[in-house]
Amino acid sequence: MIQKNTTVAVPRTNRANGTSAARTGGPMDRGEEGPKDRPTPRTLLGVALATLLAGFGGLACSAETTEETTDDGAIVEESSEAITGSIPAGTILVATSSLNLRASASTTARVLTTMPEGARVTAAGGASVNGFYKVTYRDQQGYAFGTFLDREGGTQPGTGTTRTVSLLWQGNWDFLTRCDRFSQGRVTFACQSFLHMPREFVDNDYWLAAPGSLQGSSNRLCGRRVEVCKGNVCRTATVVERSVESSSSKWEGSTRLIKDLGGDPGFSSCTSSWGTVNGVTLRY
Repeated sequence: MIQKNTTVAVPRTNRANGTSAARTGGPMDRGEEGPKDRPTPRTLLGVALATLLAGFGGLACSAETTEETTDDGAIVEESSEAITGSIPAGTILVATSSLNLRASASTTARVLTTMPEGARVTAAGGASVNGFYKVTYRDQQGYAFGTFLDREGGTQPGTGTTRTVSLLWQGNWDFLTRCDRFSQGRVTFACQSFLHMPREFVDNDYWLAAPGSLQGSSNRLCGRRVEVCKGNVCRTATVVERSVESSSSKWEGSTRLIKDLGGDPGFSSCTSSWGTVNGVTLRY
C-alpha cells in the first residue's frame, strides 16, 4: 500500500517495515496461527493498568476499548463493536474468527475445543464474565470471548457501525506484485482466510483493507461484509486486508470498488498512485 494522491507518495514497502501490517506471530487467544502486532508501549501500559485495577478488587470502568491478556501475553482488544451486555438465552451467535471454547471465563482456562470461523453457538443467557459468554457448541458447553462473537446475521452489511471515510485505492495485481513487499510475485493479504487470492479476485472483486486502528491486534474485521456507498451507488465488499493507514477515517479498496464509486485509480510508479474517493459511507 502507498500513501495516495500525493505528489511524492511513500511506498507501502517502506511504510510498513513489519510494524503496521505484521503478518507473523504465535497463536492468539482465538486458537489460530495468524498475524499479530508487536507489543507497543500502549499495550504494555494496558497490562499495567489491568493489574492495578485487579488490586482494587476487580473495579471496572466503562471505556471505548477494553483489553484482555491472552495465554501468550498478547493483548486482545475488545471494541464497542463486539458482543456486549446481557444476551437472551437461546440467542444464536456466530464466531467471526477461529475461537477457543474454554472451560471457564478466563484466558488461562482449559481449551475444550477450537471452533472454526463461522461456527454457530447457542448462548446460555445472561451477561458476560470477564468478556466471556457461556455458550453451547455441538452439545459441549463452555465459554467464548465476546470480541469474536456476533449475533447471527450481524456479519451482514449495514447492521451495526456507520462511518464516513475516504476510500483510497490499494492497488491492482500489477501494482501489488511489483510494489508490495508482502506480495512477491503473488498478492498476499493479512486476513488468513484470504491469504493468497487469484488475479481475478484482486482486480475484479469488491474488497477492502480496514485500518490497523480498527482491526486491532487480532485483525477482528477480517471477513466482515461492508456496505460501501457513494451517493446512490452502493456495493457490498469484504474486508480481506489490514491497511497501513492508522486513521479510522481512511480505508483502502479494490480497483473495481473504486471505479464503481466514481474513482479513476492508477499508478505511475511504486511511489505514486491515485484514485481516492472521498465522502464514502461504510455500514457494517
